[in-house]
Amino acid sequence: MRRTTLPLPPTVEVQCDLCGRYGRYPRARYVEIAGTDNAPDALSRFAAARGCARAIKAGPTDLDNRCRIKYVHRRGEPSERGS
Repeated sequence: MRRTTLPLPPTVEVQCDLCGRYGRYPRARYVEIAGTDNAPDALSRFAAARGCARAIKAGPTDLDNRCRIKYVHRRGEPSERGS
């Protein structure tokens, strides 16, 4: 199965529903911290790089204790895809 690389917006917003962490980063800084511009992979790498213990320790089957970081998309803001 082929993985798709998703484009990151100029400003990347992330938040974790579990611990409440939130941040906005210019795309270049976010990629620098995460070590990749592949959006799906970057989330967990970013969380681990910022010190999230759940992102560092939880295994792929530990669904209750893993980091719940996600991208924030604000309604009404244009995306790079023009939607």
